Amino acid sequence: GRAALRTRSRKPSKSMFAKLLGRRHRRLQQLWCIRAAAAFSSATPLSSGAPLAAPHQSSPKEVVVVRPMAETYVRGIPDAEIEILESNVGSGTEKRVHRARWRGREVAALEIVGASNDAERSVQRAIADDAVLGAHPAFVSIVGESDRYVLNEWAPYGSMSNYDGSPTPYATALASGAVTPRDVASIARQIASAARALLDAGFLHRDLAARNVLVFKLVGDGGGSSSSEVTDDNNNNNGSLVREAADTAKIVVKLTDFGVLCPVQQRDQKNAAYAWPARHAMGTRWMAPEAQPEAGFWFDEKTEVYSFGCFVFEAATGLVPYARTPNSRIGALKARGETLPWAGLGRAADVAAALRRMPPGIKALVELCCEPFAANRPTFAQLDAYLDTLVATDGARITVEEPGACVNNADPSKPWVPTEGLLQRFDAQSVVKDAPVSKFALPNHPATVYSTRLFSDALCDAFVADLVAFHASGRRTARANSNNRHSLLLSELGYTAFLEAFVRDVAAPLWGRLEGHDVELRYRHSHTVQRVADDALDITPLPGSNRGSRHTDASDVTVNVNIGGDWTGGNLNFFDHGATEPSLTLPQSKGQAFLHRGDVLHQAGLLDSGYRFNLVIWCDLVARGDN
Repeated sequence: GRAALRTRSRKPSKSMFAKLLGRRHRRLQQLWCIRAAAAFSSATPLSSGAPLAAPHQSSPKEVVVVRPMAETYVRGIPDAEIEILESNVGSGTEKRVHRARWRGREVAALEIVGASNDAERSVQRAIADDAVLGAHPAFVSIVGESDRYVLNEWAPYGSMSNYDGSPTPYATALASGAVTPRDVASIARQIASAARALLDAGFLHRDLAARNVLVFKLVGDGGGSSSSEVTDDNNNNNGSLVREAADTAKIVVKLTDFGVLCPVQQRDQKNAAYAWPARHAMGTRWMAPEAQPEAGFWFDEKTEVYSFGCFVFEAATGLVPYARTPNSRIGALKARGETLPWAGLGRAADVAAALRRMPPGIKALVELCCEPFAANRPTFAQLDAYLDTLVATDGARITVEEPGACVNNADPSKPWVPTEGLLQRFDAQSVVKDAPVSKFALPNHPATVYSTRLFSDALCDAFVADLVAFHASGRRTARANSNNRHSLLLSELGYTAFLEAFVRDVAAPLWGRLEGHDVELRYRHSHTVQRVADDALDITPLPGSNRGSRHTDASDVTVNVNIGGDWTGGNLNFFDHGATEPSLTLPQSKGQAFLHRGDVLHQAGLLDSGYRFNLVIWCDLVARGDN
């Protein structure tokens, strides 16, 4: 179904980076082209005016690049100036990290071995030279380079987790209870700011994980690196995210390890740029379903968001995603929809223990980011507001609570009471009576699809207003179905009495008259469907997505009522059994209802623009009398 999804993506045009040459980060794009071609020749100067030395080539003089809001970056450092204090304090697939001293300063000396040496050096240079990335407080500061080493700032507390599973200072603090939910939310906000900055530069990190996040300040420590103390965010689009590192965070972290960095690519381009470096470990536990090697091996903003969700799970629990699942089974688990990082923990008791470590807001954030369907995951821009709320509420929730929006529902421990009078008791006057009914036959299916106007505008508006109030309260219902993450289960909104009466007094007589059967129709289940096109994500009164798969319903009869919105496109398609093309395509309008058997295959088409909301009501057929 991924081929049918319309995704939001950066659009670098004709050749891979042609139109990006005019952008602020054009040099970063050029360097990646050099990397992708596996050759490094020469380079034009950056905006700072400094030339770029070729990798593994000593310069007779040191070349100094002065970065705005950051320290200087030095090239051509003599190896003799670097004193190794402790060897192999950390290692990766093609990297060894040593604690070292250079000019009186403690630094991390990265010894990059293997095929990725030239490529990673070019990427680290480009990040250091970039006016935004080089000064970003959530990126590790790149100090300089020699023939043998690349020097990064020293992280006094190491990585958040170690590749070999050995304990880290962060893991110890987390296990002791010293790391609070607010700290976890703050960590998430810092790393989201780094991922978003890379994305704005046209790049994907592809390896967001706790092992690639360094800790510079830990709970109760007054230290931290000087580059963490940046408070001026004039050159950064993520102001609130950046300020967190300096102003309020008890734990300061920074993103590192750019060995598998790649450019953002369009869907219609070949995946050559996504080739994984030879002999470089692949973190399939952190990779989205569509990024798995046996799947599409596709990477974009939504796959980054998925990895970010797995990282938040690590930060909150100290556990590795799918901890008890062997690598060989990860792809298959995710392919069948088990995409939450606690899915592979094994025993139910282990899963329950992991979930207890996450407050409701952090758990909701992970669920949001690790959705099976990419279109249902938020963008990093949308995550900003969620993360701000998560920090402000100490991890309790990700949506803003609006006191007074629902005066009668102030206590979240009590059931929701509909705020609109029309919904508190069924009123037959709110239903359109004797509207004409259209009948549509499927060529190779015995069922008929019926369409008629059932809800008045006032009733539609009452439903939308109450759903908006429920959403504004910060409450959530249980997940209504597997087809739409945003669906609300209407039995948890106090609508059951209303809908039972509607089915009994309106839908059942109508169905019996249309079908000519002496049957009774009984209400069983209902949920919302909230379709939102990409252009309406910032204006829709309710969250939603623009994804809909072909499916049948677990009902005898379905009543699908449109309750309004502002949209174009998104017709309702009906299919004969086994068909891939719709046999019927019917437009929708406010108050209009479609009645059909549950076993009729159907699908809502993609919206061209705007947003639209529907109520889907499932009914059982019960024979009258002895039958």
